[in-house]
Amino acid sequence: LSLFADMFRSREWTRESLKRVGGVSGVAVTFLEESFRGPSASGPNRTHEKAARQVLQLLVPEAGDVRGPVIRQSAMLEASGYSGQPKLFHELLRVLSSDLRLLTPVETNETSSGQMFWQLTHDHMVPALREWLLARKAATLRGRSEIALGERAWEWHLRPDPARLPGVWEWLRLRVLTKRWRWTPIESQWMDAG
Repeated sequence: LSLFADMFRSREWTRESLKRVGGVSGVAVTFLEESFRGPSASGPNRTHEKAARQVLQLLVPEAGDVRGPVIRQSAMLEASGYSGQPKLFHELLRVLSSDLRLLTPVETNETSSGQMFWQLTHDHMVPALREWLLARKAATLRGRSEIALGERAWEWHLRPDPARLPGVWEWLRLRVLTKRWRWTPIESQWMDAG
């Protein structure tokens, strides 16, 4: 409800306005798009869009609408591309956790060792985050290949059947157009079994 109110504070509260943002389900996707690319997006948000997408990709579960995994901050740092730039990474964390309230720190047994862990703040944002991340990916050949890899590997994971393994041409195409280091464990298993 607060997200809806925030999105419509500068818009007219009409059915037409709601349709323009994609209906009730599109409000969260529009919020994400406008937060990073809209006319009112702040400088840090625009600067960190690519890193934010890479970090959020780690946190969005492969399936389902629950919050997803708890991720070690060091894994987020690596995924962001800011490994040698801690100041930029901390600014990114501020944007995602304080400004946009997408991430929240999580206490674990390992937290006492000084390592921070993070998770998505709200379950209801999972479908919107997934849609927002996939929409940008689908715009490129590499992105479409990553989507196909994820979908095919997940299907095989749910029903491990040799008929669901990649054929030679599909395997070659996915191997060339995706980065192995970014594969999930399920995607690695599927490709290795193919």
